[in-house]
Amino acid sequence: MKGIPLTAAKFHRRLMQILLLPMAIWFISGAYFVWMDLGFIRGDHYQPHSPDFLRPQQIRLTIVELQRRFPDATGIELTNIAGTPYYRLRGEQPLLVNAITGRAQQQITKSMAMTVAAAHVPEHYQITKVRAITTKAPQELSSRHLPVWQLQFDNLWATHLYVSMATGEVVTRRHELWRAFDLFWRLHIMDYDDGADVDNPLLLITALLALVASLSGFYLAQKRWRRGKL
Repeated sequence: MKGIPLTAAKFHRRLMQILLLPMAIWFISGAYFVWMDLGFIRGDHYQPHSPDFLRPQQIRLTIVELQRRFPDATGIELTNIAGTPYYRLRGEQPLLVNAITGRAQQQITKSMAMTVAAAHVPEHYQITKVRAITTKAPQELSSRHLPVWQLQFDNLWATHLYVSMATGEVVTRRHELWRAFDLFWRLHIMDYDDGADVDNPLLLITALLALVASLSGFYLAQKRWRRGKL
């Protein structure tokens, strides 16, 4: 390149060759983030469609009696699980207590999990597979939620819901577009493990190289402009 320092031009060209792939990934993943509706990705449209009403006359176990039996509970919540009222006790070990019979239940059953999950998706979705996960959590589920019931549905996006065996809550939901979002996020921040470290050294070094490449490109453009080449 006549009139432009050869070393600067080569330096810029080499940097751009190195950065071609990560910059392309940044562009594609960023476009996906902008294009997709975040509420849809998070499954905000998967809201319970069955009324979660509790009738006071159903309740036989009082809060006073419950606190007497479980004094170590740090939190108490009255909820409806599969049509039955339960007290959800928080503490070192979460526990469910039937508000009618007063019986404690360490884990919800498969059929209860199916009823809970079915209430959190459109009514035409059908459950195709139910699996108990107690030890090794899949990548899309935090191990702190174990044990859970994994329920798979027959919809286009292969929706999975994870229902806690201990509390009966839907702790995580995933579908293919959400999984793609997770993949693009890991690629975007260059954390190829779990996508949790946005301050990782690889991302910092690549961003600095991109900055240097931009400045060197600006320098070369200025040189060409001054020589009337632009």
